[in-house]
Amino acid sequence: AGPDGLGVMMWEGWYTPASLPEEPGDWGPQSNALELTGQETDALRREAIRAGVTMNAAVEAAWAIVLARLSGQDDVVFGKTVSGRPAELPGVERALGLFINTIPVRVRGIVERTIRELMVAAHKDNVESLAYQYESLPTLHALTPLKSRLFDHVLVFEHYPLDDRRMDGTGRLRIRDGGGQGETHYGFSIGVIPGRRGPSREAADGARHRATE
Repeated sequence: AGPDGLGVMMWEGWYTPASLPEEPGDWGPQSNALELTGQETDALRREAIRAGVTMNAAVEAAWAIVLARLSGQDDVVFGKTVSGRPAELPGVERALGLFINTIPVRVRGIVERTIRELMVAAHKDNVESLAYQYESLPTLHALTPLKSRLFDHVLVFEHYPLDDRRMDGTGRLRIRDGGGQGETHYGFSIGVIPGRRGPSREAADGARHRATE
């Protein structure tokens, strides 16, 4: 379906943004990092496998539950960053440059669904979003009554092809350290980096929200 049909399907009846709670004060950029244990990661991966979904879908379902509890709403929307590289585009794997895009994710019926049902719903949404992940965010905003107020934060699942053996010294070439830092114009961003000890979650806090919440 084109973006117009998608707008009718996804955003009908959506008039209230699921915003994160704000705190008064002059908050500057902050960041928090949380690394799950290997046991916690394995448990999450097993649940994703049982549900027949990806780790990305499991994380999105978990964040939807957190957002529902923070906002007090059963119907939530947040932004997510996608690669923007459709598999059907010839030669896309050899193309240089950034194709990333930010698109909205809507999760409904959080209270009455089980966690596994939410993961399956998130996975289904991920598959369906492939048809429009190249659309600009202003185009998608135009389909909603809320326009640019559709969501106030973004979730990024970073799946880099990094060989952990390079980091722990078991390979022939060892990387001693690595890292990166990025900022968005949103008040709150959360990045998820999967790994053997992950997924590591790094929350970049803007001026209005506390990353420790």
